[in-house]
Amino acid sequence: MTVILVSHSMEDIAKYVDRIIVMNKGSVMFNDVPKKVFAHYKELESVGLAAPQVTYIMHALKEKGMDVPTDATTIEEAADGIMKALKKERAAK
Repeated sequence: MTVILVSHSMEDIAKYVDRIIVMNKGSVMFNDVPKKVFAHYKELESVGLAAPQVTYIMHALKEKGMDVPTDATTIEEAADGIMKALKKERAAK
């Protein structure tokens, strides 16, 4: 079954879809699974879209030196990644 969902809420998109097609001015920019599309968050911004907020948070944590996955697209994935990183840091001490 195919359902077409049109939205600017990337949190909803990340949560409910298996595949994303991003179009700009009639051309397909991306046609892939959410994790791969949101990995291009800077390119999405250039056309007025954004990745889910957790994607930005995870990239910021990674830049600060935390060993977290940057491909998290949902709150649940982000929480799991942060908890694993914290446990790993605690075990290393």
